[in-house]
Amino acid sequence: MWFGTRNGVSRYDDTGFTTYTVEDGLAGYRVMCMLEDRQGDLWFGTERGISRYDGHTFETFAPETDLGLEGGQVSTILQDRSGHLWFGTRYNGMSRYDGQSFTPITTQDGLGHNALRSMLEDRQGHLWFGTDAGLVSRYDGKTFQTLMRGDGLTGDSVRAIHQDDEGCMCFDL
Repeated sequence: MWFGTRNGVSRYDDTGFTTYTVEDGLAGYRVMCMLEDRQGDLWFGTERGISRYDGHTFETFAPETDLGLEGGQVSTILQDRSGHLWFGTRYNGMSRYDGQSFTPITTQDGLGHNALRSMLEDRQGHLWFGTDAGLVSRYDGKTFQTLMRGDGLTGDSVRAIHQDDEGCMCFDL
């Protein structure tokens, strides 16, 4: 079991806890999100970028040089069905990683807001991005569509997105 904290990330096994910090190669002390990818690597979003852990060592990606985004508080991570990783930041949009390079995506590209809190891929393969501005952006692979209060959203922050068994989209505001 893994636990992200304000002081690094801790792994618990049958013998106890092992904690990893920036001294071990983690991008930052504050771990804001994590994901295990299909290859079994762990990805940690921190206040200073991203770290990938292969079970032995950390590889760190810095915001400006690797992600192509200013500021690096990575608040949410998603792996889509194509295997691409999406990293949403707290203030500066997101970045898509294809295994070789990062592509930054911001409001200039059609994203509804740059402060991301949640992400989901629906059954049709569309990506949904929840923001701190109470907006939801839906991406079909070509264009963004943004939903807001006038479309029925009632809150200021979309903390989680879920698709129920019948295909209806639910937003935790």
